[in-house]
Amino acid sequence: MRRIIDKEVDILSEGITPEGIHFVEYFASDGSRWIMYGECNGCGECEIQNQINLDPCIVFTGVEIGKPGACFNIEGDNRKDVPCRPELKNDCQNCTLWGTYL
Repeated sequence: MRRIIDKEVDILSEGITPEGIHFVEYFASDGSRWIMYGECNGCGECEIQNQINLDPCIVFTGVEIGKPGACFNIEGDNRKDVPCRPELKNDCQNCTLWGTYL
């Protein structure tokens, strides 16, 4: 199981659906539970939205924000999970992730 960056959130499960879609199920200390589907395409929109807490491991490539490959995490597969909530799609239209509360 991947390490998680948010101390208020735990990963309950992670895997691949029968349709071949990656998912992560989260549980927060406030009692909320949700599941996120898909794979990050590195469009960078969420990083720009969260400038106050910009992850120092994120490198911008020069590709336009909102396009795949605009950023990447230099930790690669060793990066900590940054939990996002289903509302992400409202703020980041080009995000390839989607989710639902359980």
